[in-house]
Amino acid sequence: MRLRLLERLELLSQGAPVSPSPKPETLVKSLASHLSAILSSRPMSSLAAEGYGLPDPLAFEAETGPEGLRELEKVLAATIKKYEPRLLNPKATCRPQTEDLNHLVFTITGDLGPLGPGEVALTARLSPDGRIQVSR
Repeated sequence: MRLRLLERLELLSQGAPVSPSPKPETLVKSLASHLSAILSSRPMSSLAAEGYGLPDPLAFEAETGPEGLRELEKVLAATIKKYEPRLLNPKATCRPQTEDLNHLVFTITGDLGPLGPGEVALTARLSPDGRIQVSR
């Protein structure tokens, strides 16, 4: 039987095991989906959490060129660290633009610790409209 969110939270608060650990591929898929949502959101767009999301990533490159990309890498990693606790020690690295000149591509790495298969590497694609899609 599948429990609803509030039922799981109640069991968790009582110290009861809620569910078995998810399969690693399910966990990574969930992580990529959540990162896409976080990184495509902008601060002040969420009523639940002030500052939730990523500042406009297009402004970083436009304002300062290559230095802006390094700053964007830092902001990506800090945003992930703040809003996605399943990914430990996140790092973002901009890949050289060789194939698709319309998108910036980043590699996001981090450790899933005891939850999953250890270190994971994801690909984040920044589109010209400022949305970021994260995939395995």
